[in-house]
Amino acid sequence: MATLIGCQYYYLLFLLWFLSSLTFFLDTRFMFLRMKVLLFCNRPMSTSMGIHADFPTRHMLALAFHS
Repeated sequence: MATLIGCQYYYLLFLLWFLSSLTFFLDTRFMFLRMKVLLFCNRPMSTSMGIHADFPTRHMLALAFHS
């Protein structure tokens, strides 16, 4: 009986660890995809400003991640 309870305890502990790892992985992947879509949709139309053309995008991302 004690062995069965121990097995169930470790099974539930493993299940909790697995689900938390899975949700963390999916959350980081969706955040990465959301950032890529945001960067793609917020591209400047002209490249005349060079590397400073995407400043509003970087500023918006900084505000989004610090809120």
